[in-house]
Amino acid sequence: MKKVFTAPSLIPCDILRTLLEDAGILCVLKNEGGSAMTGNSVPVPYGSELPWAWPEVWVNDEDFAVASEIAADFQRAHAETQKHERAETFDDPNAGGPPCR
Repeated sequence: MKKVFTAPSLIPCDILRTLLEDAGILCVLKNEGGSAMTGNSVPVPYGSELPWAWPEVWVNDEDFAVASEIAADFQRAHAETQKHERAETFDDPNAGGPPCR
């Protein structure tokens, strides 16, 4: 088996697992409770010095190439979504708070 993806939160790993299974690729999530072992709240913070505790998505060797493509597409889509969400927040001076007076 090979590791195809890791993240500080279980959520993107679980989403990717669903995408892989929908494509007919069996996978295993490892370290699902890893952040609990470190004493940190879930998710393990980005920039954490504890990447060994991050959840991981593993696939069979023969599925690695296709799974890597699916993971890369997922990461690109996620990054694009994050970029748009940040842009919308910064465009609206009242986003996330009371109106300015």
